[in-house]
Amino acid sequence: FLREWVEGLISKSRKFAAIDEAISRKGFQLVLLLRLSPLLPFALSNYLYGMTKVNFAEYLLGTIIGFTPGTLGFVLTGQVGREIVGVGEGGLPWYAYAGGLAGVLAIGKVVAGIASKAIEEVEAEAEMKRANSQRNQHGDHSTAKEDTIVR
Repeated sequence: FLREWVEGLISKSRKFAAIDEAISRKGFQLVLLLRLSPLLPFALSNYLYGMTKVNFAEYLLGTIIGFTPGTLGFVLTGQVGREIVGVGEGGLPWYAYAGGLAGVLAIGKVVAGIASKAIEEVEAEAEMKRANSQRNQHGDHSTAKEDTIVR
């Protein structure tokens, strides 16, 4: 019942409208990628998803799969901590941990790129719809494709 109230508050934001549309179209992919990224706090992302039209099943599956690497990372961090204080026995060599850190940074870069691209696509589509709507209001019924051919 709060969805209508939230939509009223955010309807003025073109950026949020584009994010909402991108998440409703590519819910699983974006939820998964943002869950893999340590850059967006989970509480903030949960709030964001609550304000969007993300499908619940896509949200749930993306969350389960996306949380797995982070959970393993916390477990490995605990293992490293044990070894540092001398409680642990054996463990992985330093380059395994360095590789894990590099992997997290690479995933963050990929996630940011894919999410930005999805939002840009939705914004471009919304801009095209807006331009076509304005054209139709002014009596110009040509399409953007026809305009490109004529020019």
